[in-house]
Amino acid sequence: MTPRTAAAAALLVALLPAPCRAAAPADSAATRPPLVATRALVRRLAASGRAEVSLTRESVDPLSGRAVRLRGRLVLEPPDRVRLDFPDTGERVTLRSDGGEWLQRSLQQMLRLDPAHVAPALRWWRLFLDRGGDRFRERSFGPKEFVVVPRDPAAGGDSVRVVLGAGGLPAQVRVGGPGEEAVYRLADWRFSPARGRADFVLEAPPGVQVIQVP
Repeated sequence: MTPRTAAAAALLVALLPAPCRAAAPADSAATRPPLVATRALVRRLAASGRAEVSLTRESVDPLSGRAVRLRGRLVLEPPDRVRLDFPDTGERVTLRSDGGEWLQRSLQQMLRLDPAHVAPALRWWRLFLDRGGDRFRERSFGPKEFVVVPRDPAAGGDSVRVVLGAGGLPAQVRVGGPGEEAVYRLADWRFSPARGRADFVLEAPPGVQVIQVP
């Protein structure tokens, strides 16, 4: 696996919490207010149907200690569709409630993921897709910076730090702790009508092996 492939892999798994456990009762989904950290994005998504944003992931390679930067594009469509494209590596990741795909051009393979595999990641991506107040709680560090953690204690101590930019939209997301932190810089948010599920399903190019993840 090349350093860039490893970086793309980290992008997929960096937001994964601990293995899925029974969820806490959703007794207040209708009464808890939306998270301030993602409120503007959720409102824009609800009005338009689709959001695209340029993404830059910055981290430190744990072996060499060198800074690693990976550029890409993030696409979101409520209620459960996520797509990540990385032009420099040719890698693509799609996540949906019914599964997903991970195309790794450098390895000439595409992994097919079933719902159980994508559920932990989608749990966090939904932070940016819906109100989130029933599943997450936040602590503010001023009007534009928030730390978000799961309400369910069984989810462990995972958290993300969100910094807002123009229009109250997320401009920076930090995940991980000291020595393992990754920073995602988001710029140039664009909103348009939803394209539907087909835009979040990958087909393997010729010569690429398809592997069903067990």
